[in-house]
Amino acid sequence: GALGRAQATQTAACGAAPYNVLAGGSFTGIPDCVLDAAQTQALNTAGAVNATDPNIELATVTRYSLGLEHNTAFESEFLSDWNVRFDLIYGDLNDQYDFLDLTLQQIGQAPDGRPIYDQVDPLKVGCDAVFNGLREGFSNLSPECYVGSVNQDVFLTNRPGSGGNTFTASIQLAKAFDYDNGWSLNLNGGYSYNESEVGNPGTSFTAAENFRAVVATDIVNVPVGPSLRNTPHNFVLNTTFSKEFWSGYKTSITAFMQYRAGSPVSVVYLGGPFAGAIGDTGGRARNLLYVPIDENDPLVNFGSGFDTDAFFSWVDKEDMKRGAIQKKGTLDEEWSSDLDIRFQQEIPFFGEAKAKFYLDIENVLNLLDTDYGRKRFIATQDIASAVGVVAAGIDIPTNTYNYTSFTAPVQVVDTWDSLYRIQLGIRVDF
Repeated sequence: GALGRAQATQTAACGAAPYNVLAGGSFTGIPDCVLDAAQTQALNTAGAVNATDPNIELATVTRYSLGLEHNTAFESEFLSDWNVRFDLIYGDLNDQYDFLDLTLQQIGQAPDGRPIYDQVDPLKVGCDAVFNGLREGFSNLSPECYVGSVNQDVFLTNRPGSGGNTFTASIQLAKAFDYDNGWSLNLNGGYSYNESEVGNPGTSFTAAENFRAVVATDIVNVPVGPSLRNTPHNFVLNTTFSKEFWSGYKTSITAFMQYRAGSPVSVVYLGGPFAGAIGDTGGRARNLLYVPIDENDPLVNFGSGFDTDAFFSWVDKEDMKRGAIQKKGTLDEEWSSDLDIRFQQEIPFFGEAKAKFYLDIENVLNLLDTDYGRKRFIATQDIASAVGVVAAGIDIPTNTYNYTSFTAPVQVVDTWDSLYRIQLGIRVDF
């Protein structure tokens, strides 16, 4: 089925003056001029359409796993009685979802070989275009079919071929130590390695946003690459010291430590001119960057305001491949660390019940020094998984890129997640 959604621009339908639809703090309704324009647009079959493939298949994951568990036995007391677990998990992502703009027709190639698209409206007067199928565009085209810019017709369907895969390898160690003075120690540690390769993650709320909020070299055939949510390396350690200073009432101190790698982020062109130059109806900073060979690359013209020294210094620092379109997930955000501590004391309550008084300190490192325990992430523009660094367009007569400016990515502090927190509480177990 399909759902039509009419759109109207404020300037064309209602004039340039802004409309206040929250007068007095209450929503006053959609202006009549917008409703009239939307009705006219729908009657002229000019509205955007979001549709679902009637033959769509349910996305699935084929998972394979291997787990090993062993309790150690050595002459050394310290090395004995460790519980060791090793796990391997691999998953194939099948029939993954994809979002296509059915109005797109390839009309050429950019300097680096990526497709250039334009929009086709087969309902235009004088156009007898025939839709050939998904990702195959139109045939029997005439100049009347190209309209330059129309609303998107976004189609939810399945991705052909591999939809990606996931792989996790982890090891965990655990042991309990009991000491003669009444203290006990529970120690748990682990490490995990993760790979998660996906095409279109489909994590947005609308069809149009799912189409445009994904990194691409070809906006019709989105490549598989590292997921933004992937954490390649993760180390954890959990320790609990406990003792009953009062018979039947345990005192414990727990420390949880984590050290993990940052998320992968893609390097792309800034939106605006570049999106328009290749016919990307998404208009976002999401098209993967072509890194020139050097200042004399025949595919690129550098503008007077482009800092080539800073650009190539940054390229080499990030170990990017020159003379190529960059892959998804080229940049890595910084590693981050956490140290959380809980002090807990059991106390008597009513009858047989016990209460637990606790003090939690999250991000202890930041409590000790404001420069420690900070979480940093790469400041992105339009979509979370990509950072735009180059403003560019295409010189059509020579089919070369015009690079006009470069802005190096910046790692900023996640203020909320970097602060320490102290919490007092009491819990009663009946």
